[in-house]
Amino acid sequence: MESKKHHMSQSIILWLIGIYLIIPLFLTLLYSLFSEWITVVPNGFSFNGYTEILTDFNFWASIGRTIIISVVPIVICTVIILLAMYVVVVYMPRLDKIIKVICTIPYAIQGVILPISVLGLYVNAPEPFSNRVFMLVSTYCIVILPYIYQGVRNSLNSVSASNLIEAAQLLGAGKLYAFWKIVIPNIRSGIIISAMLALSIVFGDFVIINILAGNYFPTGQMYLYAVMRSSSQNASAVIVILFIITLLISLSVFGLQKKQKNRI
Repeated sequence: MESKKHHMSQSIILWLIGIYLIIPLFLTLLYSLFSEWITVVPNGFSFNGYTEILTDFNFWASIGRTIIISVVPIVICTVIILLAMYVVVVYMPRLDKIIKVICTIPYAIQGVILPISVLGLYVNAPEPFSNRVFMLVSTYCIVILPYIYQGVRNSLNSVSASNLIEAAQLLGAGKLYAFWKIVIPNIRSGIIISAMLALSIVFGDFVIINILAGNYFPTGQMYLYAVMRSSSQNASAVIVILFIITLLISLSVFGLQKKQKNRI
């Protein structure tokens, strides 16, 4: 009886937290479906905002740029972290503390500080360092570095990566083969969760993209900023669509992961 009450109380708390988090999105969706909301009850139900947004080629182009600029830094950062952790786990465990400190530094230099520093340092540098897209990708790699590192590190500790590699070596496997063929498949869930967290951070960023790229590489956030100055209804529709796209990307990734597990 006590366990059932405890489980019920946890379910109630989770439901309350979920409702609290979904209320802003629900109100945004409601506002996007009405032309005006001056009184308690909104007036002028219409899908004009969604029609204008979904038929605008610039919107879909900005979404494509957002996906590209979100996926590329995640892939680069994940590969670098996995290679670094391979060296730490297999050859130099003492470097783990140093890497942890290095990967924690971006927590203190986010916001306006990081893009302004990058822009001031590389704006007059030779190509490709002065390229705005190159600077943007590199900056996002720094921003998501702590999240990718922490997720990979926790996953490696949870599966005892060093023990797995030692067991594989006893069976005749090499260190690199054991890491890529045995350890990484066992921490795939942690890598995907870290990647999804990094995707949400990059997908919702405005400060860095506005300072570094601006009109050079207009993404969904820049499109939203431009729409906000003309129509609040259309801006609410853009927010809802961006949320749905992010949700679909996350669901598709987790769906592919679940399908692969079922095959195994």
